[in-house]
Amino acid sequence: MQLHALLPHRRSWVIGMVLPRSVSSFFTDPYFPRLTQGIAQACNQYNYTLSLFLIGTHEDEEKIYPRISRKGLLDGILVQSGQFGDQLIDRLVSSNIPLVIIGRPFQSSDVSYVDVDNVNAAYSAVSHLIRLGYQRIGTITGTANSTVSVDRKEGYLKAVTNAGEMWTVT
Repeated sequence: MQLHALLPHRRSWVIGMVLPRSVSSFFTDPYFPRLTQGIAQACNQYNYTLSLFLIGTHEDEEKIYPRISRKGLLDGILVQSGQFGDQLIDRLVSSNIPLVIIGRPFQSSDVSYVDVDNVNAAYSAVSHLIRLGYQRIGTITGTANSTVSVDRKEGYLKAVTNAGEMWTVT
């Protein structure tokens, strides 16, 4: 489905992108500039303006939320999935502004999201290394309270478990 087909008829031609990151972490983690670049290119292609909102603290959220939830300001919101217990997504869902989550949220009912299958990706990578004969395979999952970390660890453990008795997880 085309992005513009989901948006309201009275348009501001502005898409909001909300990242639960501080300004400093936005520029030090290469994922976020690349994500922003891809979304900006898509917005340019469809004549939308991208408005970036960085929310690094609860205080930032309290200041910025009223602006992003104001009717008529944004045609839609893209928000990077946050940490477990993050209430921002619930607040945005209740604002009734068209919303798509980047990354699987912990509570994914009644919300649209786009994500990589991190369980199968980790499983495939670890299984490949096992088939090549490697016996010491580590995993980097990220922060323990994010869905990407939970999913990557699940895939890693599944591959190690399926490899048999020669593997122990420490």
